[in-house]
Amino acid sequence: TSILEGFCLTVREAKLLSKPVVSTNFPAIYNQLKHEANGLIAEMNYMSVADNICRVVSDESLKKLIIENLQLENLQKTQDDVSIIEKVIC
Repeated sequence: TSILEGFCLTVREAKLLSKPVVSTNFPAIYNQLKHEANGLIAEMNYMSVADNICRVVSDESLKKLIIENLQLENLQKTQDDVSIIEKVIC
């Protein structure tokens, strides 16, 4: 959870490992997460955070969707990185 963050490294690390993320709602999180697509964004209170954690743990279809979306993001990012490297060295 965070009140203010520029870029959350723990969110990035979890995404790289294709692990579902629950974050609090602060402006910069929208650069990293899309609610119910690649993570969950909770309101700035403990009940919302707890509810969203329980939701991602208990809702298998939601968890599967988030993991699949994270894997696709990671694949696309890898392909983009390879493309950039190929342009530089070729």
